Amino acid sequence: MIQVKVKMSEPLWRAVGQREMTVALDNSAATVADVLVKLAEQPGFRGAYEAHAAGVGVPYALFVDDKAVPEAAATETRISEGQTLRIILPVAGG
Repeated sequence: MIQVKVKMSEPLWRAVGQREMTVALDNSAATVADVLVKLAEQPGFRGAYEAHAAGVGVPYALFVDDKAVPEAAATETRISEGQTLRIILPVAGG
């Protein structure tokens, strides 16, 4: 079993009710996609995440520690004990 820290930005964290959480995964060869599947068990996560993924808004960006992970690579990108998955909504300010 591994534990991964997850940090979420607006508006995702409001849908879930917390900015940061720890996700436990049974698979020591877990991927970013495995973390997202586990997060989908949290009330509010799936609807908020999938709305942006479906084009309702800008898609969320994924980072493992400081390395960007394209959504298409989530099923292939491994995540290890102690790493942090950041899920952020890229925005432009002015």
